[in-house]
Amino acid sequence: MGGSSGSEYDSGSDSGRSNRSHKKEKKDKNKKDKKDKDHKGKDKDDKDDKDKKGKKEDKDHKDEKDKKDKKDKKDDDKHKTSSPIPGQIAHALSGTALGGLAQEFLQGGGGHGLHREGSAPAAGHGSAPTIPSNPSTGSGTGASGQRIPCTTTDSFPIQAAGPSPPFVDSTGQPVYVGSALISGTNVQPCRITPSGCFIASDGIEAPHTGRYDLLPLTDAMEWVPASGGAPPAGKRVVEGGIENGSSLYHACARVNSVMLPGKAGAAVGGAQIPAAGGAHFFSQDYFVLCWKD
Repeated sequence: MGGSSGSEYDSGSDSGRSNRSHKKEKKDKNKKDKKDKDHKGKDKDDKDDKDKKGKKEDKDHKDEKDKKDKKDKKDDDKHKTSSPIPGQIAHALSGTALGGLAQEFLQGGGGHGLHREGSAPAAGHGSAPTIPSNPSTGSGTGASGQRIPCTTTDSFPIQAAGPSPPFVDSTGQPVYVGSALISGTNVQPCRITPSGCFIASDGIEAPHTGRYDLLPLTDAMEWVPASGGAPPAGKRVVEGGIENGSSLYHACARVNSVMLPGKAGAAVGGAQIPAAGGAHFFSQDYFVLCWKD
């Protein structure tokens, strides 16, 4: 009996120890699982924080880049609209709100090439175009006339252009005379409409963007027959521009039965009229804008 009781006691003791050991292991495992879970949660939180920080840095970098791009664009726009005009032209325009093309910038070289393409059939000079009855601006306006500085980014100054346009195209759109400022050594007589400015360049009609000067025609001017690019004999031409160091004049001729303005000069060898996509060349049968005697 006594031996049996001891064996049972020992067996019970072993069983108790086993249960306690199992509970301890389970408790330790739970702690480990919780620790691992907490560690994973911390890693996830750290990763989320890192991702958020990375996204914030990316956003800050993007915002900073956007601000820089906007500043650069603003500086570029400011430079485009307020950059100084080349010295020769600035000197010619100084002292008058209406500007002008004085002899000072009829120097130097560079500019577009000249191609004699798209010529219209010769039909004789015909009658000279009639200049609208705009008041004479007087001799004080200089050799190039009294001009209105414009830019293709602004609306066309229709009120300042004069009571009536000197030309009308085939669509009924008014057409004016002026000079496109390409550079300090390249100023092109051009065809101007309320919707754009066009020059004869490299054998084609090319749209001009940027600065140009509108020239309202007055009673002090007249269109005189010319040929070969030479100024009409005994006449003083209205200065129109410069190309490759050679003076250019305002010209006009009929293209598809419509009288339109363009350029003429010795370097051109006649006149070129930008119209219908081409630079129409005339060795004769064109007119040059001159001052009346």
